[in-house]
Amino acid sequence: MGYKKHGKHLTLIPFALRKADEQLVDVSKVQKGKECDCVCPSCHAPLIARKGEINQWHFAHALRGFEGNKVEQCEYSFYLSVALMAKQLFQKCDSIRLPDYIHAHSVYSRYSHQVYKRTIKLTKGRRITPEYWLADHKLKGITVDAVCQIAGVKLGIILKRPDKKILINAANFEGKRVGVVQIDLLETLRIFRNITLSRKAGGFQQALRHFLFDRIDNKQWIYYPRQEIRIAAMQQELSAQIDKDEAKIKANRAKTQIKMHTEPVFDDGTLTEAHPSDSLSIPRKPPKPEVNLGEPVRYECVLCEVTWTGTERGANPCPKCHSHLYRRSLRD
Repeated sequence: MGYKKHGKHLTLIPFALRKADEQLVDVSKVQKGKECDCVCPSCHAPLIARKGEINQWHFAHALRGFEGNKVEQCEYSFYLSVALMAKQLFQKCDSIRLPDYIHAHSVYSRYSHQVYKRTIKLTKGRRITPEYWLADHKLKGITVDAVCQIAGVKLGIILKRPDKKILINAANFEGKRVGVVQIDLLETLRIFRNITLSRKAGGFQQALRHFLFDRIDNKQWIYYPRQEIRIAAMQQELSAQIDKDEAKIKANRAKTQIKMHTEPVFDDGTLTEAHPSDSLSIPRKPPKPEVNLGEPVRYECVLCEVTWTGTERGANPCPKCHSHLYRRSLRD
């Protein structure tokens, strides 16, 4: 619902395919109107470059002299346009910044009723210089948006879009000597929408290049080479700590029960020794841990341009379009 009702900017196309060299080009780099000599990469319909003073500069389908039904069914949208340009930019990328990869693991103890937490830094964030880039390439049998190589190790890039479901996770690469990083393109809509008239000449492509290669808040590690080995070692250490603490709790409880069985009690005014059965009671189930949604967090919907307060975990949908697909955290 939010996509149709509030997504006027989702139909604006910042990049098109130039017929002269079949390369994607920014609308700021071509002539105005039909003179742009560009077509849609999806339906191959001719495009016109709209470069006015009010709306953001963008491409639009030229409907005259072309099959109308084919244009209506065209799926070329803002985020698809951005993803295609990103793949082209990757092939000319000299370096890219990667974030820290910190894995967190938690276990609930039914004896102590507390949550044990451990974290491990699998790799430190840094800027890397790839040996080469390939777009739409397979990484261990899984097609990813881009693949590069660093010191003999392949790194896959996944472009996350709100209009496309991603079914790739760490399990797809378990035991492999590869890395996978996901880049969330959600905020590119806000960046495009906020380009001022004085900056239009520079184009959206320049802002997208900075977004892809220089920022790290939009990136997330999906898999690090053979990460499960280090994670398993960390989990074993945590389990050993839990077993040690639970053994102490069990020993203390056993001492308490023995003490209760031997303490004298009053029965009809007569002091007698307590029978073990006197202290028996119906066993109680451990209380369920409370659902912890985390600290309050401010969110922004890049589609509706509204903000609201939610929690660290949970759906936290936009109060206007009632969707979580275009939500981003404002805590950074």
